[in-house]
Formats: sequence, C-alpha cells, structure tokens
Amino acid sequence: STFDNFFKIMNITQEYFNNKIICAIGPTTATLITQKGLKVDIVPRQFTLTQLAYEIIDYFKRNEKAS
Repeated sequence: STFDNFFKIMNITQEYFNNKIICAIGPTTATLITQKGLKVDIVPRQFTLTQLAYEIIDYFKRNEKAS
C-alpha cells in the first residue's frame, strides 16, 4: 500500500497526523488509513487525482462557511 510505504519512507508515526486533514484516493486506501487509527476526512466519489482535488476544494469551502 502507498500509505504503508509513506510511513516507512518518511519514518513518521501516527502522531504526525494529529490535527491534520487526511484524504485518500479511494475506499481501499481509506480503510488502511483508518486501520492505523487515523480519521480520513476526504475520499472522492471517483477515484482520480482530479476528483480528489475537487473534493479537497469542496471540503475547505464547506468548512469555511461553517466558521
């Protein structure tokens, strides 16, 4: 998994992700991330980088309005 490799390559722990917004390209990756005890905030409906970018923009627009 890309996420597992990211942990190994970057030599980081779960604490690194405290107070961070986490996104996953699809449900399989989201499941692996949550199995690590982390919360996934953004998962696109279509599993493409373009759709992920749109979902990230939408996420911040929604949260900007809520502030």
